Amino acid sequence: MIQIPKIPCSTREQLLRSCPDIFPGIDRIVALYALKNGETGGEELLRNGQKHVYRDLVTEAFDRRLIGMADDQPGYVWLTREQLPFESGTPGQRQLDIFSEEQHVIMLLRIKHRDGMDFYYLFFREDQSNFGVSRLQGSLDTARKALLGSLVYRFTRLYYQSLEEHKKYLQQFTNVTKRLITGQSKGPVNSIPHLWLKQWTEDYLNELYEQTGINVRLTEAALEHLSTAPDYHCAKNGLEQAAQFALMMSAGDAESEVVIEAAYILLKPVSDDKTGTISTQVYVPGRRKEKTRQFLNRLEESALILSENAEDLTSSAVGQTMERPISAPAITDYLKKNKRQVLLLLEENPRQWPLIRQFFKPLINIVDKAQAVRQIS
Repeated sequence: MIQIPKIPCSTREQLLRSCPDIFPGIDRIVALYALKNGETGGEELLRNGQKHVYRDLVTEAFDRRLIGMADDQPGYVWLTREQLPFESGTPGQRQLDIFSEEQHVIMLLRIKHRDGMDFYYLFFREDQSNFGVSRLQGSLDTARKALLGSLVYRFTRLYYQSLEEHKKYLQQFTNVTKRLITGQSKGPVNSIPHLWLKQWTEDYLNELYEQTGINVRLTEAALEHLSTAPDYHCAKNGLEQAAQFALMMSAGDAESEVVIEAAYILLKPVSDDKTGTISTQVYVPGRRKEKTRQFLNRLEESALILSENAEDLTSSAVGQTMERPISAPAITDYLKKNKRQVLLLLEENPRQWPLIRQFFKPLINIVDKAQAVRQIS
């Protein structure tokens, strides 16, 4: 009987079903898991004609071996069939040499997550028809395997990280929904001076606008509820979480303003949080890349004005020339926090933003560091 793992049971299944889209010629993928609480299990995707069939696996015969594998290091390795824990025969660690290289056509991915370890076995063919090109018959040599293994492992690890991030916001959504249903939007009488609290929240929301380009405001009920926080750290974390949730809920809408309702604010003492801290990075799925594009446009427009006046493109000058002026540290901070989107946009649009590409130091530094990391890799 297959036991349900603690992470969503659809996680491995979704990843398994996506593999044939990446490798149209692959015939078989096996996923095994060993959790910290002792649970084990497996799933499999098999080619059946032009389709792939998904099924569960019974792992009782090799559960002990699977539990022992949970201590392995994350990464990837190429195996032969004799090295598989779930195939008949005696597994062994055969020495890779020039004569056995062509037999190592099964890629094992070891992915560690908070509940344990997952193992993915991808059964490749000995030629390159795994990629859906029937005439591509060259063998999978060591260099190609190293590149393929690295890419697939990074993709899988990124998939898990993305899933964990979505689960956090799903939990936050669940908490807010419960508060709305049970009417727990409001708290007791204010415990923080209203004027002080209002000025503090306005400063925070102004900084948030500089990061995202989105106007966010608190309702009076939300401000009243925030005032019931027992201390500053609790209020700060509650406001940051509420802002993240409000931005996430508004993603994809055309509205010019995002509103934080009282029910969005969850006042949880920091000492009760197992992690001790809450990430302040704003999560805006779907809109973050577009907001980064708008920010680069604003930088370029300011740079053009300064260039026409023969002025240097310093961070301070560019920030003060913007339609809504921001400080030099705010520009640097925004570029660092959105580095991935910035680099992606620069690569996708090689002819855009010519001035800041060549003369704006904060952007040049990010590009240079990224190139240096690529060369080292």
